[in-house]
Amino acid sequence: MDVDRLPGQVREFTHYLAGLLARVDHGGGWCAVFWQRDPDGMRACLDGREVPPWDVIEALLQDLAAAHGPEAADREQD
Repeated sequence: MDVDRLPGQVREFTHYLAGLLARVDHGGGWCAVFWQRDPDGMRACLDGREVPPWDVIEALLQDLAAAHGPEAADREQD
């Protein structure tokens, strides 16, 4: 799916999610768990076909904090 053709808010969130995932370790933490358990679901979220549940985003923010410090995750929640 062409992400740039999605409605504005969906496109914005999809870009945000891609940016968040680019900053975490895909081979460790929650990100690895999500990719192992539901790779199709993760792809659907990155394609803008689905929106991940808030607890998935919170877990990815935990991965961000582990990789870049709690300040990085705090900035994302502001």
